[in-house]
Amino acid sequence: MVYRGSIIYCRTAPEVEQASVELLNKIRSMKLYMDHVSLGFDIEWRREAPRKAAVMQICLENARCYIMHIIHSGIPPGLKCLLEDTVSVKVGVCIANDARKLTNDYNVCIEPLEDLSSLANLKLGGVPKKWSLASLTEMIMCKQVL
Repeated sequence: MVYRGSIIYCRTAPEVEQASVELLNKIRSMKLYMDHVSLGFDIEWRREAPRKAAVMQICLENARCYIMHIIHSGIPPGLKCLLEDTVSVKVGVCIANDARKLTNDYNVCIEPLEDLSSLANLKLGGVPKKWSLASLTEMIMCKQVL
């Protein structure tokens, strides 16, 4: 599986702020044509002793994915505004856990949320499962996420 879009890596607060403003501007322009905008995101955190969320991945469309190293940058105002924007739906697998972690770590309230696990269970039928991104990708696309 090959991602053909660009990946924008942000480590510092100004880089994260600039990326967040770009995303917000794109969302605002898309809102002219749509009732809501879906924004996919995922955070990286380990299952060891509790630590702050370290990396946030945000994709608005297939062409561009932002990797934000928030353990270094924190949550600058633009990113907080983006995450708390109630018009853009934040989409992910087990996204409520990610949102709760960000609330606890950075005092940001992320809404609305749409869990792809629920949609997958509805669409795929059978016994409902608690999906991971890797298991859902393998089930739907027959590809492994390493």
